[in-house]
Amino acid sequence: MFESNANLSQKILAAEWYLNLGWSLIPILPQEKRPPHGFGWSYYQYYQPTKSAVHQWIRHGWYLAVVTGPISNLVVIDDDRIKNGLPEWQGLTSSIISVSEHFGKHYFFLYDKELHQANNQTLRLDIKAYHNYCLIPPFGNRYWISKPTKENLAKLKPTPEELVRLILQKPRKTLSHPPKPFFPKQRPTFIKGETWAERVERAKHAPLEIYIYPFLHQQTNIYGGISSLCPFHKENTPSFELKYPVGEQTDFHGHCYGCNRHVIGVIAFHMERTNLEFNSAIRDLTK
Repeated sequence: MFESNANLSQKILAAEWYLNLGWSLIPILPQEKRPPHGFGWSYYQYYQPTKSAVHQWIRHGWYLAVVTGPISNLVVIDDDRIKNGLPEWQGLTSSIISVSEHFGKHYFFLYDKELHQANNQTLRLDIKAYHNYCLIPPFGNRYWISKPTKENLAKLKPTPEELVRLILQKPRKTLSHPPKPFFPKQRPTFIKGETWAERVERAKHAPLEIYIYPFLHQQTNIYGGISSLCPFHKENTPSFELKYPVGEQTDFHGHCYGCNRHVIGVIAFHMERTNLEFNSAIRDLTK
């Protein structure tokens, strides 16, 4: 679908604003309203994406969602009453509110470590807390009633206790000790029945957002790719270029004009950066 440059620029500016607020973002498939297949979005529960990664997601035609929980310091209450033909919930308000294309409302609150996922099918109210995400304007024809300015962000309050009780239909438990930090489980070092060739193929498609972009600093967009400081040697002036595949190429090409190193694809990049042998790099990329 063709998209005007003005519309694309608007989305990029909005995404950069959200990043400057300290929010973590992930890409969402427009039709399925979920992250792209195989996209390891758990990484972004702990780390913000780079601007260049977000620009690339938008140019792919993907939507963006904010990751709720401690990384963005947010809880979102999803009110789908109007969408389901019910009267709007009275008394529910926030300093930051968005509206979906079906007139459902999203109320933003401060993150609460004791609050987790919950939905009440009767009331049509959902809690999006830790390990969740919420599509944000201008993606998916959504818009802001009350925008996430820095002033409005400073006015955010915790989710009202009476609302939490209403959604949960019971008092929530108060923890006497803070919960232990959650660390995502590593994927298995092998998949049952997987051959070594299949594992190598899986390594070739390891996500750039985890194994490439975090190691490229002072990124700027160039035609067909990005320029950054070299990830393989120390320098003060960017001399490393990463060019995306063109024509019949299947992998990106990375070249440093300072140390003259050239890599093709995720495996070669990971080997060069970590000084691992090929077999060890494959195991590391397919954990």
